[in-house]
Amino acid sequence: MKTCNLCLKNKADQKNSHIFPKFLGVSLIETTGGKRKGFRIDSKSLNKKGKIPVMQDTPKENYILCKKCEGEIGKLEYEFAREFYNDFKTSTSSPTIIKKPASKGYSYIVVPNVEYINFKSTLYSMLWRAHISSLPYFSDLNLSSNTAETLRKILNKESGFVDIPMFVITSENDPDKTKNFIYANSTNRECFLWMNEFVVFLNLNSVHDIFDFFSEIKMDKNNNTVKVGLLSLNEWQSIRQTLVDIKVKKESDNT
Repeated sequence: MKTCNLCLKNKADQKNSHIFPKFLGVSLIETTGGKRKGFRIDSKSLNKKGKIPVMQDTPKENYILCKKCEGEIGKLEYEFAREFYNDFKTSTSSPTIIKKPASKGYSYIVVPNVEYINFKSTLYSMLWRAHISSLPYFSDLNLSSNTAETLRKILNKESGFVDIPMFVITSENDPDKTKNFIYANSTNRECFLWMNEFVVFLNLNSVHDIFDFFSEIKMDKNNNTVKVGLLSLNEWQSIRQTLVDIKVKKESDNT
């Protein structure tokens, strides 16, 4: 049995480790009848009968973590769900501040009562797990060894927190979440995680145009407040189509 990728000490004895938390994918694969049904889309998707395999859960993988490290990541995800995800679009009890930067074409929410380091550490854990995963959904994500090791040390509490600039966007109103994705991609300047209702961009380079455009919602050491950008449905669909185009091009280049 392999060694746990996080602590590098214990045996990786945990089965079915979700790369992204299960709760992030529920609305993506839940049908009107209540059954869960999603599809894997890439050049190798077709099974022997020429059909696309049905997926009934978000991506998970065996033996990448030990049970102890799985539990520690689970604690991060629990707080992330409790403080942020469960109430983000439905709660009226927690006040939010909605702002719209001049001439930018998007608005954003300042999310109160969310612990900043825990919020970002949870997103780091998703990025790191996507990086170490051998699943096809994450094959387009390749972090540098330095970045991956920095994330591992943060999550394993071997080092202090490092504030990597990032921003998060979602749709103001997305009536059909089944058209969303679970996917990850990277270049030498940036990486992004598409997590159903949310897209997270992380800046791996000090200069980047898209981070200049979304400067009002960039979260970093100079602005350590949780914010989420809100796009119109048309803008959200446009970004979603751009993602499809990127993936189609990658698949055509590989065939």
